[in-house]
Amino acid sequence: HHPNWATSAAGSTIGVMPPNDPLRRSQGGEDHRFAAHQYRDFRLLWSGAFISTFGSQMQIIAVNWHIFQLLRGETYSISIFGLELELGAEALALGALGLVRVLPIIAFGLLGGMMADTYDRRKLIIWTQLASAVFAALLAIITLAGNASVAAIYLLTAAGAAATAFDNPA
Repeated sequence: HHPNWATSAAGSTIGVMPPNDPLRRSQGGEDHRFAAHQYRDFRLLWSGAFISTFGSQMQIIAVNWHIFQLLRGETYSISIFGLELELGAEALALGALGLVRVLPIIAFGLLGGMMADTYDRRKLIIWTQLASAVFAALLAIITLAGNASVAAIYLLTAAGAAATAFDNPA
């Protein structure tokens, strides 16, 4: 039984790293897990990524709500093998919106990975984030102007998802 190991309630051996273990702490006593936070560029990258992700999640909620509101109360009737089905348009449109978000990522994901390996990642992140911001701004403009349609929302959502396919690998 090693002194840095303990026994769990179930009787199995688990690793325990004491606070003064040299593998856990640097010479200055700082925790290695936060070593990257001492670099300004790292902090800027992660704080920017946090803000971007927060905004993207708000946009997803807003787009879903907008699609639902545009098609609220509409139904589609289809006949399958003589069985008449009535489907809510908002449910179908929200399902289609999921496809609109994932298909560009599937289509461009490998190309995005190749570009991240080939080109300057910093520039790629800047351009893809800029493209995403432009698509979000266009979506806001057509919505505030009262010209939003399901097709326009789908198109701008697909364009934003394509930008994500290039951004995520970088």
